[in-house]
Amino acid sequence: LGLVCFRAKGTDKLNQKLLSSINDSGRIHMIPAKVNHRYTIRFVLTAPNACVEDV
Repeated sequence: LGLVCFRAKGTDKLNQKLLSSINDSGRIHMIPAKVNHRYTIRFVLTAPNACVEDV
């Protein structure tokens, strides 16, 4: 199980659009978070049987 928080260089608005694009693809679902008052994207791997190919 793992957690990765990341953001693209640029504004919070850019990162909101990036997250929307990722989620709209339907392939994966990520959620937002605030880190040091900046919009950040969270990727969480919680499937106990997930492998490298799944990521």
